[in-house]
Amino acid sequence: MKKILIPLAVIAIVVVAGLALSMVNRGVEPPDDWEERVVVVDEEVSQTVTSAHNTLNNLVGWGRIERFKDPQARDWNQIGVIKVSRSGIDNESMLKDIEVFESTLAYAIDNRDWRALVDAHRIIHDLDLWVLRGDSEPREDYWGATVTLEGKDNPVYQQYIERR
Repeated sequence: MKKILIPLAVIAIVVVAGLALSMVNRGVEPPDDWEERVVVVDEEVSQTVTSAHNTLNNLVGWGRIERFKDPQARDWNQIGVIKVSRSGIDNESMLKDIEVFESTLAYAIDNRDWRALVDAHRIIHDLDLWVLRGDSEPREDYWGATVTLEGKDNPVYQQYIERR
């Protein structure tokens, strides 16, 4: 009986620890006034942000980042440099977010740095689902990764500064 209980207890501990870690990694609370900081952009910008977000979701989202933890992994070859249109954007903080996103993604690719890849994904995620979605309730986690909603004190921006 003990031979069965020990493996079951170990499995239960691993499952509970995994759930706890999942809860910790779900993001942070958005600022109370996030809706007032939403940026209105033209359709081209919105489409390139959504496209970049979808591309990174497909490559690294939902646990697929594990494939990139090995710097020699072939999966790194799938990521091209993603550019986001700046057409008609006059919002300084959103322009900074796009710059930080593209720079962080390029750094991740050049250095095979999976943590920078996570940061780039979080920036484009928050831009797509929070900064550009003022007319609808956000559907996903909030990471607090943009200058537009969090200012320059957010951890992702601080990482960007350190990498420069």
